[in-house]
Amino acid sequence: MNPPINFLPWRQQRRTAFLRFWLLMFVAPLLLAVGITLILRLTSNAEARVDTVLLQAEQQLARSLQITKPRLLERQQLREQRLQRQLQRQFTRDW
Repeated sequence: MNPPINFLPWRQQRRTAFLRFWLLMFVAPLLLAVGITLILRLTSNAEARVDTVLLQAEQQLARSLQITKPRLLERQQLREQRLQRQLQRQFTRDW
């Protein structure tokens, strides 16, 4: 008579492999969704911070331009007057 074969360890290994497989099939998409959500949130937060920094820089640049604008306009006007005088002198010399 043949001795009895114990299939219990094989069944337990197969059952644990089966449970591990289905656990992985259900948990992996959840972890993936959580990871993608976190990445999207972090990138949107970083973009918002970059946007605020760029806005502050643009506002600061606009303020500095408003401060220096009268001086620049005065310089431009002086250059134009000087050029006009030079042209008038040149015209007088040529005459």
